[in-house]
Amino acid sequence: MQQVRMDRSNTYIKVNGNTAWACFQWDFAAVIEGNPSAARGQTTYVFIKKDNRWLIAHDHTSIVQTAQPQAPAGTVPPGSTPPKPAN
Repeated sequence: MQQVRMDRSNTYIKVNGNTAWACFQWDFAAVIEGNPSAARGQTTYVFIKKDNRWLIAHDHTSIVQTAQPQAPAGTVPPGSTPPKPAN
């Protein structure tokens, strides 16, 4: 893996006694085996404080889909010719 980059944004952290949580969005990019790869997502961590150390008790990460929306079935993309009806 080369040219690895991970940017975090919109970080929110809340501490309540010996429990805390953090959530953020992220953008990942890298070159893997010569091919560019990228992903976007969001992560939430839940922490507990044990023996004066913060430990991750739970991690949830979701990938955000970035694909273009698909046209409804049966529609013709702009600039293309509609199919001829079968006889």
